[in-house]
Amino acid sequence: MLDLKKVDWEKLKNPSKSFSVFVPSIEKITFIKQRLFKDYLNMSDETRNYNVINSISNSYFLSNQFNVFYEIKGFAGLVGFVDVIPEFKSRVMMMFWDKKAFTPGFVKDSRDLFRLFSKEFQLYRLFSQTADERVERMAKLAGFKKEGTQKHAFMWKGKLMPVFQLGMTFDKKRRHG
Repeated sequence: MLDLKKVDWEKLKNPSKSFSVFVPSIEKITFIKQRLFKDYLNMSDETRNYNVINSISNSYFLSNQFNVFYEIKGFAGLVGFVDVIPEFKSRVMMMFWDKKAFTPGFVKDSRDLFRLFSKEFQLYRLFSQTADERVERMAKLAGFKKEGTQKHAFMWKGKLMPVFQLGMTFDKKRRHG
């Protein structure tokens, strides 16, 4: 069992210049909900409504699930570790709504964040899925590997699109590093 006293909480609070722990506010959560509703490829047609978005938001920020979110410098986006199961795995969600997220060093900082989080919580696996090819490209630059593609799994304004499955694994030696 993971000893939470051994987790380096200070490192996790501000892991790099690009990321800091997300502190929810009504304004920021409202902004994120609007981004989920309006932005390209954030929500499939069948789920793009405020009831679903409110449920997602509540599960991310108000539930007793183990979720940790990082704000990208200048609130240019959000990276979340969702449904974290220490000593096993976590889902990663990535949202970018401002190009200023992509500063020099952002890819390295992203890669370092994924490794740090995985090390501190002794994770074997991080995984993500997206219909957005820009997010797929960013995830691959940060160390995720493409694990597959689900054809016709996402609908955006009536058009069927693929969903990309991405993963990053850590062996026992690297995990306990």
